[in-house]
Amino acid sequence: MGNKVGWILAGVLTVGLLGVIAFKMFVPSPSEPSRAMLQSATMDLAIVDFPIRNVLGWEPSESGNAGDDYARAVRLLNEKRSELAQSGRNLDEILDGTFSPPEPVLDTLKKIDAFIAAGSRKKTMRYTLVHTPAKLGVYFIHPFMEDLCSHRNDPEPPSLSLSLEILGRVYVARRDYAAAESVFQHELMLGRHMMEERSLAGMIELGLRVQDRALDGLGSVYDSDALNRPDRVKAVNGYYNALKDAWAAYDTKARLLRKVSPNPGDVFYLIKNDKDRAWRAQGLLTLGIVRFTSRKRGDASKTASLLEKFASGKDPIEAAAAKAAKNLTVEEFRQLGSRF
Repeated sequence: MGNKVGWILAGVLTVGLLGVIAFKMFVPSPSEPSRAMLQSATMDLAIVDFPIRNVLGWEPSESGNAGDDYARAVRLLNEKRSELAQSGRNLDEILDGTFSPPEPVLDTLKKIDAFIAAGSRKKTMRYTLVHTPAKLGVYFIHPFMEDLCSHRNDPEPPSLSLSLEILGRVYVARRDYAAAESVFQHELMLGRHMMEERSLAGMIELGLRVQDRALDGLGSVYDSDALNRPDRVKAVNGYYNALKDAWAAYDTKARLLRKVSPNPGDVFYLIKNDKDRAWRAQGLLTLGIVRFTSRKRGDASKTASLLEKFASGKDPIEAAAAKAAKNLTVEEFRQLGSRF
């Protein structure tokens, strides 16, 4: 009797083991996240952990959508783009007083600043998919983001951030530090809004860049003999240190995703665990790359499942990102280039 029970148990274990082997063969598992993703990348929200009131002396409190005001500024920017381009190539000359934009250009810059000033006082910004095309591309830096701040240099194309840089430097050159302070404050809030929209990773990247530039301007203003505000200089330095931490957190995840062939396990992990909608959406966009670079059946199955789930989800940005990845063609994949 004992031998019979033993044979039965052995048979059950054998069948179970064969079942596990068969499952792994016919239902392959997806890739695992890398050690770098598990140990180095934060899944928390992208923030600058420093009170903005300490730098500005105020903080945005008004209702409404700052994106509406920024969209008005972008429309004016696009109408006057060719006129603004030349001034953007003369930033150093503006600061040392050897070049000043023509008065019509200055008038345009002041109008752009007025729109951004109105937006800077509002608590929140909704810009992506509200004032942009309804479809996303499989990019980090989307073309519509570069209306707010370009990631290119030499020469830098016109953008809202560059417009404020030009105007602020004109005021500094003219020693009108109070006016320059206001312009750079508006620029700081533009960048903060871009980051806090939590739409896409590229918006975080350019938002951090805008804030970095604005802090340079504010630091020079508060350190001037005319204003001499050591308290504000200290606040600018404190904000800058917090900004560096935010940059470091961004870079860690960007390096893991912004590859010709990202690790699918890192992407799956990010989509599941990141608290920041911007990174979840960027992960979904990255699945468009994974579709063409991973050769594992488990990755293909997991990718298809995630894209199907999020494409019909309630969050409009996540849904748009999933649809963009799902619909990416092989021709588009080959042409992605530097935007990813």
